Amino acid sequence: MRKLAPRRVAWLLVGLAVLAAGVRLGTVEPRPEHAFFAGETPVIIAHRGGKGLAPENTLAAMAAGLQAGAHIIEFDLRATRDLGLVAMHDETVDRTTNVTGAVRAMTLEQVLAVDAAYRFSLDGGRTFPLRGQGIGVPTLEEILAAFPGQRLLIDVKETEREVVERVSQVIARHQATHRVLVTSFHDVTNRTWRELHPTAPAGTGERETLIMYLHHRLRLVSFYQPETDVLQVPEFSGRTRVLTAGLVRDARAKNMRVYVWTIDEPAEMRRFLAMGVDGIITGYPDRLAAVLSEGLPPLAHPSPTIRWIQTWATPQLDAFFIWVTRLGHEEFYLIALPLIYWVVSKRLGLMLTAAFLLSHFVNTAMKNFFAIPRPTAIQGIRILYAESAPGYAFPSGHTQGTAVFWGYGPRLFRHRLLGWVGLGIIALVALSRLYLGVHWPQDILGGLVIAALVTVIALRASGHPGWGKLATRPLSWRTALALAAPLALLAVDRSLESAKVVGFLAGLLVGRELEQAYISFPQPATVPQHLLRLILGYSGLFVLRVATRAVFAEAALPQVARYLTMGLWVVLAAPALFVAFRLYRRPAGAG
Repeated sequence: MRKLAPRRVAWLLVGLAVLAAGVRLGTVEPRPEHAFFAGETPVIIAHRGGKGLAPENTLAAMAAGLQAGAHIIEFDLRATRDLGLVAMHDETVDRTTNVTGAVRAMTLEQVLAVDAAYRFSLDGGRTFPLRGQGIGVPTLEEILAAFPGQRLLIDVKETEREVVERVSQVIARHQATHRVLVTSFHDVTNRTWRELHPTAPAGTGERETLIMYLHHRLRLVSFYQPETDVLQVPEFSGRTRVLTAGLVRDARAKNMRVYVWTIDEPAEMRRFLAMGVDGIITGYPDRLAAVLSEGLPPLAHPSPTIRWIQTWATPQLDAFFIWVTRLGHEEFYLIALPLIYWVVSKRLGLMLTAAFLLSHFVNTAMKNFFAIPRPTAIQGIRILYAESAPGYAFPSGHTQGTAVFWGYGPRLFRHRLLGWVGLGIIALVALSRLYLGVHWPQDILGGLVIAALVTVIALRASGHPGWGKLATRPLSWRTALALAAPLALLAVDRSLESAKVVGFLAGLLVGRELEQAYISFPQPATVPQHLLRLILGYSGLFVLRVATRAVFAEAALPQVARYLTMGLWVVLAAPALFVAFRLYRRPAGAG
């Protein structure tokens, strides 16, 4: 296996630190909620006014939609040749009226003269009951005047700035900016509208929807800066499923509403309501009103994997997985890692502890960067042992720490059976986090991937001959480096948990240099001597951990100092006592 030179490892760590710092600077807060969206959800949004009830995009449809229970009226807007603004979906009037022609090629007078109900039918085209009833294409002015105070969702089909400016002027004249949501599939139209009305409610176009979707899929929503107040999406874009319960959760975490279009069947309405959407755009607002009158359906389970695992639940498995998950606790490794150093092998114990601590730091820093909430507050997930799950979710610390300890350790000791046992423990701890409902499946996968990367880097770097060159440096130089290198990590993350890791790692490395120079305690010992080492070592560690809790404040630098003393105890002070009390096997013939 090719080794990584210490210099390359150092540059890799520096690069990761710079990247992580940049990512941290990129984290953003949720978007403030706009008054347009105040009130109860979900809302009924009448598509094209209520196209299933009356001729689409007409005043008749809008009135019917409101009478059926719609909260918001949605309609399309196009411009005529002379910049008249009319409610029309298609580029031409062919599909819905008694004439043909492109809207953009017609004058406002010509468009207003058509019969907008000419092709409307409730029986599949057998009859056209509203022909000749005087139902025309309304203008934006007429709609705003006909429904004062009503919330409107306007889908602008044009891209020219002069058209958007004209829309702005008409809406401003009616003092309706606060009650209209102007949006478009065209990003240029959306940008122009926001330039003209930066405080008005805003919806997503294609580009913004794609950006939000990619942040969701890549688990980077914490760094997504919303430019809009509402995400308007279909369930599918081509063959790609866009709308899921997870996307809804991520959007709501940013104070974005989610409106799905166009849903006309009651069964589908119930399915999307179970996802937690904030509004459904439908041509049949009466159907959606009837569905809502039945009461909201239970929210869809946010994770089929967790749901399946939690179907196994029994009191016996509850107790078992609570016990298993404790194998990933900090306390377990505070016992296991010193034991290896004091009893089994100083060199291997030091390497394993250093790798574990670096992995723990990376885990803590990533949790703070990504800031992904745990599933512990999500309806439908059964939570057990929540006290084992402080902080954020991604990646799973229990899984990652266990995978490093039981993945890297057996490789160091070159013990195949121990490796197989370790794989079983890793799998059980990972499974326990899902069974207990404290992690998402992605958190487990992330923890395993990061643990694998840490293990590979540690294995490649640990045996490189370049480390031997460090031993030729003066003790003062090595000790200063051993202290400074861990402290530099605080530039990346200064949380209390990271401070503890940095302190322990600094104590470990500084203590190792001093122990080699002044003590060099012998590893071999009899069984009684090993037992006495453990009693003495753990007693001192326990006293230090308890006694220093009242001395050092709950802040980053004091916690660095506190855990530095613990690291020094493990690799320096305790071994010094072992030597002082002759807790080692003396060579044969020694006096």
